[in-house]
Amino acid sequence: MKKLFTIGLLSLVFSLFAPKASAECTVYIIMEMDLAIPKVAMNINGKHVCDLELQYKKTTSGLKFYKKVVKKFIFNTEDKYTISYDLIWLYGVPHHEEININTIDGETYYIQMFQKKLGKGSWQFKPLKEKDALKKLKKTDDYDLLPDYVHPAE
Repeated sequence: MKKLFTIGLLSLVFSLFAPKASAECTVYIIMEMDLAIPKVAMNINGKHVCDLELQYKKTTSGLKFYKKVVKKFIFNTEDKYTISYDLIWLYGVPHHEEININTIDGETYYIQMFQKKLGKGSWQFKPLKEKDALKKLKKTDDYDLLPDYVHPAE
C-alpha cells in the first residue's frame, strides 16, 4: 500500500512540473487572386514573419502572373494577433491590409485575402466560415500549398 501511495504521489508531482500540452490554433490564409508579383510579405503584430512565395502561372499582355496560394499559420498560444500583408503592386503602388484575430486553443480560422476590384484600397482580408473555405479549396489545382509557419518561430 505504501508503495502504491509513493507511486501515486510521484505521478502527481511529475504531472505538476511536466510541460503543459497546449492545443494550437490554426489560421489558414487563402490568397484568392492571381498576382503579377512574385511575393507578398506577411506580418504578425507588425513584425515581418515570412513571405508568400508565389509560383509562376502565365504571362498575359506582357505581365507575369503567379498562382493563388494557401498558407497555414500555427499559433502556440492564445492571444490577440494582428495579421497583415504588404505588397508593392504595379507602378510601385503599395498595398497594406490587416485583420485582428483572438486565437483560442484548438480553433481553426479561415481568412480570405482578395482583391475586391481594381484600384487603390480594394485589397482586403475577410473571415470565412469553414464550409465556404473548403468549397473554395475544392479546386486544389488552383492553389499552391505553402509550407506552414509556426508562431512564435522556433
